[in-house]
Amino acid sequence: MSKKTHVARNALAVVAAAGMAVTGLTAPAQAAPTTDAPVAVAKAAAPKVTTTTRYITSQDKYGTMLFEETNAVENAKGVVVVVHGATEHHSRYDYITKKLNEAGYTVYRIDNRGHGKSANPYVNNTIPRGHIDDWHNFVGDIHTLVHMAKKENPGQNVFLVGHSLGAMTVQSYGIKYPGDVKGIVSSGGGIFINPTTEKNSQK
Repeated sequence: MSKKTHVARNALAVVAAAGMAVTGLTAPAQAAPTTDAPVAVAKAAAPKVTTTTRYITSQDKYGTMLFEETNAVENAKGVVVVVHGATEHHSRYDYITKKLNEAGYTVYRIDNRGHGKSANPYVNNTIPRGHIDDWHNFVGDIHTLVHMAKKENPGQNVFLVGHSLGAMTVQSYGIKYPGDVKGIVSSGGGIFINPTTEKNSQK
């Protein structure tokens, strides 16, 4: 295994662990009672995080404005694009962002179209709050964000993490743009069943 592949797999493991943590799939182990004196453990200094917010323009026919937040760390190991679920917003993933930052990853997030600050009353978009106009536009929005992240972080590996509706979005991204990102973590995403394949598997 090459050193580059080993580093990429380690990075994906960190991203996957953070993805599971956000949905409660991992929990701290219960420590057994002990009478031993506590041992002092030196903590690594928290990385410096620079947070910026802005609106970016979708590539759809409406020029939909999407609220975006970047939490950048110095000398990042990689970049993670986090995609939220239906009826959510990017701030629901502050915890996973904090943990990814602490692990050395820069994080990009948007409020999906029709959600959060990407809908009225924050911005006067054609797409109303709570409305999904076109599935391909959801995937297109993430494509815009991924390539913005690549442009701003040249040479860095980019990973996708999605939950629920966001999970289906990143799954679709992997199908439409194979190899465009280094890894994809899908949490709680539905998987479309091929009726023919499913029928044959039950014989």
